[in-house]
Amino acid sequence: MKEREKCDNCGNYKAYYTQGYCRFEKANCGFCQTQDKIVQSSEVCESWRSNVYAKRIRQATTAKAMKELADASKEQTEA
Repeated sequence: MKEREKCDNCGNYKAYYTQGYCRFEKANCGFCQTQDKIVQSSEVCESWRSNVYAKRIRQATTAKAMKELADASKEQTEA
């Protein structure tokens, strides 16, 4: 079993979180969208896929938000 092929690193896996005192704690289980069931994060299956696409979307969204914040900051300093 390769470390990268665990469900925890799969693009089909959505982790569950529990509410702690001041933050959310990541649970050791989550939902597999391919199998349509709850799985442990250490499980492995044949439908594993990379989650690079999700990372690219997050990076693009972050870059857009940072640009908007910079533009808003610039407008405030000019006013």
